[in-house]
Amino acid sequence: MLVSICFPPGLSRYNPIEHLWSPCSKWLAGVSIPACLPDETVPPTLQSIDAEQRAEKERAVFNNALDRLNMYWNGKVHDNFRVSSIGIQGTDGSHDRQLKHTDFEEVREMFKAPMKSIKSDKQKCKLLEEWRYYVKHMDRRWGLVCFRKGACGDMSCDCTTVEMSAKNVMKLPNSDRWLIPPITPDPENPGHCMTFRQLSKALAFSSPDQHMKSVMNVSCGKCRFVFTSESDQKST
Repeated sequence: MLVSICFPPGLSRYNPIEHLWSPCSKWLAGVSIPACLPDETVPPTLQSIDAEQRAEKERAVFNNALDRLNMYWNGKVHDNFRVSSIGIQGTDGSHDRQLKHTDFEEVREMFKAPMKSIKSDKQKCKLLEEWRYYVKHMDRRWGLVCFRKGACGDMSCDCTTVEMSAKNVMKLPNSDRWLIPPITPDPENPGHCMTFRQLSKALAFSSPDQHMKSVMNVSCGKCRFVFTSESDQKST
């Protein structure tokens, strides 16, 4: 399972793991992150050095900051859950360039093209098939996208051969309408929503995006997409 959640400021309460942010912040109370390298007293941005040297030192300062955050977070325990903090070290970008996909424009053109044009283009056909594969395993709502193994219900699908690591998350209740439980208010704590732990034991759930009043919620009916507007529905 892969869950990507991105709620803007003011809506983080809808995030089912938000309850962990507060203790994480509390563990950093009084912590100061150095803006300089260990053997220096002036930040790289204030040094009289060339751009390449400055960028290299700034990456080192950033990586040192990540190491320090991990020192305060990794291994801590909250509500019987162990926090696993992983710092992704910054590089000069050379490795990143090798890993990035270069088909953004092709994908965009595929979505804009009529079906007749797609069928006559081998590359567009390949991209369309990949997209159809993703949709079979996808739950899409406002601010949330979830991909889940076995969501297609096809035992011959190659997703069944994927190793499973998020075993507890995979046990969350699901239905034909969603892969993970929708945002549901916590009846015992007005103004708050249920966490993943609470959702795993809940007997009733809200409809997907039912409580997202700032957007128009239109369920597809043929897939697990929840659209945020009429134009979003038409373009997708």
